[in-house]
Amino acid sequence: ALKSRIEHLGVISDWDIALPSLLEGLGIGSYFDSMSVSGAVGAEKPSRILFDHALGLCKMDPTSCLHIGDFYELDYLGACSVGMQSLLFDWRSRSNIPGIWRVESFPELAQTVMGLL
Repeated sequence: ALKSRIEHLGVISDWDIALPSLLEGLGIGSYFDSMSVSGAVGAEKPSRILFDHALGLCKMDPTSCLHIGDFYELDYLGACSVGMQSLLFDWRSRSNIPGIWRVESFPELAQTVMGLL
């Protein structure tokens, strides 16, 4: 449902170069328009190099992009450093940082994202 309603769906991941093959093997690789994987890019989150790589692939203004990740220091701050909107998927309830945009469950995540569209 999400794929049909957005312009570009990408992955930004601290993983090795096998991630695209892994996602294809799971039958979900085709849902993504691009993948910025640390093992291929040579930089890990929160480095802006990895996030800039993703922005280069999607060819979009960072302010029109939403990054969803589950680590405050790596995902949330990394995305914010390049001007992306950032949503913390805090499913482990580890971050009690006031003033950040966060959700704690898959239903809440789905409701939040679909509510933006």
